[in-house]
Parts: sequence; C-alpha cells; structure tokens
Amino acid sequence: MFPPRCWWTVLLMNWRNIVKSFLSVAAVSGAVLFGTASLRAGSVVFNNIPSPLDPNYPSIGYEATSTTQVGSEINVTGGSGQTLSSASVLLSDWATQANNPGYGDSTGFDQALTLNIYNTNGSNPSLAGSLIGSVTETFHIAWLVPTGTDGVGPYYTVNGVNYHGVAQTATFDLSSADITVPDQFIYTLSFNTQNYGTNPTGVSGPYNSLNFGLVSGAPTVGSYANADDIFQASGWSGEYDNGAPQGLGVLQLDTGWTDFQPGVSFSVASGSGQTTAVPLPASVWSGLAMLGAVAALGQWKRTRLAKA
Repeated sequence: MFPPRCWWTVLLMNWRNIVKSFLSVAAVSGAVLFGTASLRAGSVVFNNIPSPLDPNYPSIGYEATSTTQVGSEINVTGGSGQTLSSASVLLSDWATQANNPGYGDSTGFDQALTLNIYNTNGSNPSLAGSLIGSVTETFHIAWLVPTGTDGVGPYYTVNGVNYHGVAQTATFDLSSADITVPDQFIYTLSFNTQNYGTNPTGVSGPYNSLNFGLVSGAPTVGSYANADDIFQASGWSGEYDNGAPQGLGVLQLDTGWTDFQPGVSFSVASGSGQTTAVPLPASVWSGLAMLGAVAALGQWKRTRLAKA
C-alpha cells in the first residue's frame, strides 16, 4: 500500500491525469453545451411581404404585359452557403369564377407556378447568371369574389374601397430541392398564360388574370441589390423603363421601379450555412473544472487499488 498523501500532493503527482480528464469532460460537455449551434435554424433570410396582408396590391399582369418571368436581385442575411427550405410569393388574382367557367371549383383554381433562382452575373450585371435551381409547384388560387363591376372590371369592396384583385401568397416547399444560395442572388417567378410563359396554353383562362404583387418600402429582413431595379423578361417594349437594351423577351435588369418590388420571402433549412458558437458562462467552466478534478481523483484511486 502507498502511504497516505495530502490532497495537494495527489494533485501534483496526477496533474497529467487531471488535465486529460478535464479536457475529456470539456470536450464532451462542449459538444453538448458549447457546440456549433446555428442561430439561423429555420429562419427567414429575406422578406418584404407585409403581415397582415392588405386586400390587394399593385401588380404585374403577365398576360397583360407579355411577360414570361419577373423577379429581383436580393441580399439575404446569414451569408453564403445556406440551403433554402421555403419561399413565398405575393399574388394578386383578378380572376372570377363567373368569367372562367369550367376552371377550378367554387373557391378557386389550380395553377402551376415556377420559382427560379439564378446567380448574379459578374461580367454583365444587366443579365442573370447561371441557373442555381428551379422548382415548379401547383397552388390553389382563390377567386376574386366580386361585389360589383366598373370600367376596369369586377371588384370587391373592403371598408368602402374597391379592389380589382385579391391579395394572397403561395409558398413553395424547397426542403427537397437542395438549392444552396450565395448571399446575393436573382429570383424570378414564372407561369404559363394564354400567350406567354415557357409553354403558353393557347386558350383563355384564369391565369390571364393572375398577377405578381408589388410592395413598397424596405424589406423587413435582408435588402435589395438596388431598390429601383427589377429583373424581367417581357416581349413588350412598353413594359421596360430602360428600353430593354438586351432585347425583348430576354431576362434582364430593368430600371425605374422606384419603391415597387415583387413581394417575396425566403427561409433557410435548419442548421443551414454558417454556424455560430454559443459561449459557455464562467460558472459552467468552473463546473467543468470540478468535474475534471473529480474524474482525475477517481483515476488516481483506481491506480492505487491496482497497485495495492
């Protein structure tokens, strides 16, 4: 048997075990308590859609303006390398059931919408860069339920104000799309109408009265690359403020949209992108030191018994 020793002699003789034990406990505890906890798990990284929604918003009608796709260049919060989990777009539907017999049901109609995500173009900022990802989903679009008609068309009335479209959102599920984005990118929304889109239908339908809603003011999350500009592809020169220098029908930057931007929101997947460590308070570190010391003493006692 070894002769009894005072506690400080034990600590001095077993300092290596104490350090090793402390580091082991700290490593295990750190993985649980310190870790690399994401501060953006499942968070919104860009949003300019008001909440609650107004009855309606200014909007771009794709069929009315010979447009194929509309969007903007935005900056998201949280840095590059985040994977999108969902995206919402603001719509203004002017279609009524009465004017579109044979479509949908009493509540609305089904419409396929496509969300496109592009890189920016460093060599020519007026054009979109390469396509990062594209998702098409079908949404049930609510009819405009009219309370009257004027020279513009059917409208519904809210608090004494007549609205020719009804505002609503459509939310894309991007959880399985694996779309990882830089901190600045271009998005667009596209869909087919009678005469425009990737595959025009060739027949009249409620999609001719479906518009992309526009909002005013700064985003609540994220920022615009330029609040006065949007990206769009239209076959009508009158849709462009800058005269479509890249040619009609080409997705390109258009200027002069002061205080009007398409309404959109983007969220990222849980744990996506960069992570931020959460520091432990001093009291926890003290506790870890105590646990390390106890573990070292336990090791020393086991060593004594083994040598006895």
